[in-house]
Order: sequence, then C-alpha cells, then structure tokens
Amino acid sequence: MLHPMFLLLAGFLLVGQGAQGSPYTGNVVDLRTDQPLAGVKITVPEDGIETITDTQGDFTLPKEIPPYRILLAELAGYLPLSVITAPENPQIRLRLELQTPGMRVLEAGIQRLGDNKMTPQSSSGGFTSQATAKYKIYTFELTDLGEDYWIHYLRIDAVVGVDTPDSVAAKESQLPVSNTFTSAETSGLQIFLNDTLIKRITRNAKEMTLMLPSDLLKVGTNELHIVTGNDAVQLSRSPGLLGITQPYSIIVGDFDDVAYGPMILFIPGQKSPPITVP
Repeated sequence: MLHPMFLLLAGFLLVGQGAQGSPYTGNVVDLRTDQPLAGVKITVPEDGIETITDTQGDFTLPKEIPPYRILLAELAGYLPLSVITAPENPQIRLRLELQTPGMRVLEAGIQRLGDNKMTPQSSSGGFTSQATAKYKIYTFELTDLGEDYWIHYLRIDAVVGVDTPDSVAAKESQLPVSNTFTSAETSGLQIFLNDTLIKRITRNAKEMTLMLPSDLLKVGTNELHIVTGNDAVQLSRSPGLLGITQPYSIIVGDFDDVAYGPMILFIPGQKSPPITVP
C-alpha cells in the first residue's frame, strides 16, 4: 500500500512559467479520474475576487493580484484546496479530492490572525482583510485511537504573512530582521495539540502535512490551537473555577499578521485507499 502522505500531497500541482503581471489562469480536475470539474468556485478573498470554472474546468482571474495571495477552490462534496500565487507561475492546476468519512474539514476557508499592524514589506505583501483574533481553537472528536501503526495527519494548504529571520533569509519578508519576530519561544505560526506545541512555522508554507503525535491524541475531545507569532507573552491556558479551562490571557504587544487555510484532518482507517498521481 502506498504511504498516506502521497495522497495528502497529490492534490497540489503548480505548473507553468510566465512574466510578471500576467493574469492568473488555471484548470481544476478530479484527483482520481483527472476529469475536468465545472462549477468550482475560485476565490482570492484578500482581493474580493470570485469566479467559477467552465465546463472544461478552466478559469481566469478577472484582474491582476499581488504575489503571496491565497487562491481557494471549493466544490460541494470535495475537500477545499488552496495555493499561494506567484507571478512566475501564473498557470495553476488543481486536483480536488472527494471527501470521505475519514476526512474532517477543520477550516474550510482562509483564516486571518494578528493585530492589523502589518506593512507592505511583510511577507504577506500587506493584507487588505482585517484579523479578528490572535489565535483560534479547533476541536475534533475521536471515538477510537485505532491500531498502533495508525497515523493521523493534519494538512494545511497555505500559510502566508509569517515575518521571522527565516522568512527574511528566504526573501519572502522585506522587513529588517530586527523588525521581525525573533523569539525562539513565540515567533512563527504555532500549532498546539492538546496544549503541547507540535509545529512552529517560520516561513510562508504550502501543501504542508503534519503527523499528529499519537501519544498526544485521546479518545473524546481533542483541541488544536493555532497561535500567531508575538513578542508579548507565551500564551498559555490554565484550569479556572470548577476545573474549566480558561481562554488565553493576552498581554498587549505586537502580533504577527498571518493568513492560513484550508485545514483538513485525516483519520486513518476511515478513508479510501491512498493513491498517487504520476
């Protein structure tokens, strides 16, 4: 049997070369059949762009957009999928995967976190949408942890806006290093599983698949916390009255403005056999 990670990455394919400023065009097909998908909603939320694919699965964005935008594809019955735009790759090919019971969509769209103090020099290029929070909590239920060899995966299609020394070195952020988030404990987009840090993202990222440590999972309610980078405080939660866990306590400071999504949880033993696309 093919490794599950092949399936998780198979939906992504960014192809083509073009000149700066060229309009983005694309094609959307079914992952398994390679047949074109009509009526797929294509959006670039930051720029208020929305269009749909034609009978051949083709689309063209109606106007030019800045780099490092997240383009989102959605069709009923399929997992949502996104890519990060880049002017050197204006031709986008997307393979959408039918959703099965073992695939749980935790975040269907694009989520914005931060304090809305970004500049055009940020690795986001400057967001137009407003962040409404500095962290977000997702919950999911597990009735069975399964066999020892079962591996649970979390897929995040796109992350943009991360300002750290790593993103400066990669020429994603144009900020001076001294103006980025440099703390080893609180920089980057942080992912916690049941209050334990499992991943720190210090650069813009695409088609990222994370293995969820089995020793952190539990039968019943599990929590994933997505926390943006900051220079204010290590965010934590503690039991309050009657043992009920209290929300994060946030001290005023500077918080990284980021966007991410969609986010999909893959639960082994409940999905179709993994496939790969040549």
